[in-house]
Amino acid sequence: MLFCVVLFSTAHAGNYKNFMDTTSKVQTVYALNFENEVKLIAPSLLFLSTDLFYKPIPLTASDLSELSVTNIPTFEQSVVYFDSLDAAHADVMSDVINYVSFGISGLVILSTLPDKKIFFTNGVIYAEGALLTLGITEVLKSTVSRIRPYTYNTNYSDAYRLYKDPSSSFPSGHTSSTAYNCFFAARLINDYYLDTDQRGLKIVTWGAAATVPLVVGYLRTGAGKHFYTDVAAGYVLGAGIGLLLPELHEIDNVDVVFAPNFNMGFKGANLLFTF
Repeated sequence: MLFCVVLFSTAHAGNYKNFMDTTSKVQTVYALNFENEVKLIAPSLLFLSTDLFYKPIPLTASDLSELSVTNIPTFEQSVVYFDSLDAAHADVMSDVINYVSFGISGLVILSTLPDKKIFFTNGVIYAEGALLTLGITEVLKSTVSRIRPYTYNTNYSDAYRLYKDPSSSFPSGHTSSTAYNCFFAARLINDYYLDTDQRGLKIVTWGAAATVPLVVGYLRTGAGKHFYTDVAAGYVLGAGIGLLLPELHEIDNVDVVFAPNFNMGFKGANLLFTF
């Protein structure tokens, strides 16, 4: 939503390069390398497939009696206690903003459609990053299996406390996906539509990209779905990939190496980027 305000107001004032008038003049910023794209997509799909055979640790009603708020870091214990009505509103709002962030990324990519090659390149890069963000998020949820805040709340029924996926708290998927979408969109806006001397617009664009995921993270804690550290991890993950993927495709001599890692009982994968 913040991005929409930024794009409308600045385009109306003549400061932004109008999307519809200038996309035909847009120069190629990123390039695809088939070998590297495969190396990025393959681990993303592998991470996503973990949901098929490696689930977060399930909880039962008998497990609830063993949970104690004292096992939670002191600065995060307050997240456990919330008003159910306020939490429901926060949950809905976090969903809405998350969906809007996908729309914003889509609109920015769509704005380069007059040049089909640029549009295709941006779409592929976005898809790779979205898959990687989702894949890593799901792997962490499964391997960490952190109990969600609402599960600790004894003011509610066992059915409420065991609802859906109570052991998938870390990291926050809403925050990681929103951060990815916002930072990816900001990077494309910065590279395609802003000149180097438009410092004020750059600050507004990146400020909006940084703020929207923070709002979603705040709402997720208010909904009792995530702790502060879950949100922080999701923010860093999504923002990092949103910045990294375009950067990798802007460098001609980057090489991506993917290798499974099964050392010392750890099951995972290594991604190595060389420049």
